[in-house]
Amino acid sequence: MMKLAAFRHLRDLQRQEMDDFSFNYDQEAVNKVMVFAQFTPDVDTGEPVELMGWQQFIMSQLFGWKNEDGGVRFTKSLISVGRAQGKTMIAAIIMCYTFLIDSIGLTNQDYLVASINWKQTSKLLGYLKTMLRKIIEIEPFKGLAKQSGLMIQNDQIIMKKYNNVIRAISFESGQFDSFHFNTAIVDEVGELKSREKTSKILSGQIKIDNRRYIQISTSYPDPKVPFYDDQRMLKKSMEEDYKRDADTYLCLVWAQDDLKEINMPESWAKSNPLLNLADQKDKLLKGLIDKRDSDLLSGTIGDFETKNMNMWLNEKENRYIDLKDINNAIIADDDLTLMDATCM
Repeated sequence: MMKLAAFRHLRDLQRQEMDDFSFNYDQEAVNKVMVFAQFTPDVDTGEPVELMGWQQFIMSQLFGWKNEDGGVRFTKSLISVGRAQGKTMIAAIIMCYTFLIDSIGLTNQDYLVASINWKQTSKLLGYLKTMLRKIIEIEPFKGLAKQSGLMIQNDQIIMKKYNNVIRAISFESGQFDSFHFNTAIVDEVGELKSREKTSKILSGQIKIDNRRYIQISTSYPDPKVPFYDDQRMLKKSMEEDYKRDADTYLCLVWAQDDLKEINMPESWAKSNPLLNLADQKDKLLKGLIDKRDSDLLSGTIGDFETKNMNMWLNEKENRYIDLKDINNAIIADDDLTLMDATCM
């Protein structure tokens, strides 16, 4: 799907000259967020982060594309990549930049980090807090933090002077109704069975200028979830790029193209882009091969296929038909003829 995302980006760059295309790519805004990213530390090593190409592409799409008023183009985003590929780090950088830089001049803004349960949510918040503590030791962010009265508290981060707050709320609690989030980052949303709770977040954002709803997840065993439905819809939209559907919905999915690639480790960078990092490749590849072989022996290969290859299966129903085959067999109502109906 990343080829489709790249194609969409290139076509949109061409469309900037067209009167009926109301978006533009702001290279200066991209440069700005890339410079900021250089100050963000890896929370494990304390060393400055050096974004890889695929991570830079995420940031450039989120912050580079603007609407005709110079505001956010992609108000909704879907980002998916294999397990242990640094999703939490990317989410933290996005939130740090949005909270520290994009909030300048704004007051009374709410920001959200959320996940399935409190354990997962607190992990994301903890990563964010550690990163933010290190960033505000460096000028000019140190002065910005002092000026805004930034305080890192137990379950939230607040700018006291401006009343801008990052809140951590789990989907288990579902207490989203009273908030209107400027930016909402929801992690592992692929496990959610319905749109009931995410719709509360989205409905609260309706009147917010430059809102962002960013969902990040790997694939899960059960394909009957909204996250997979949205992936299918967005893939179709990018394949039919000429229709210009979903112009404000970003889709970036790093996944294998076929289950047969389980025996092609040389292709696994499609879903595990950290394999393109020279100093991590050998260790990561060995770990992935060990996981594949172990899952094959234990009869749980579906876990490797979903989490590590980032592919959606149909194993939840324990059927013998592959989900890809089912999707390919779907026939639209208007394609059925009278003879087809008679045969049925």
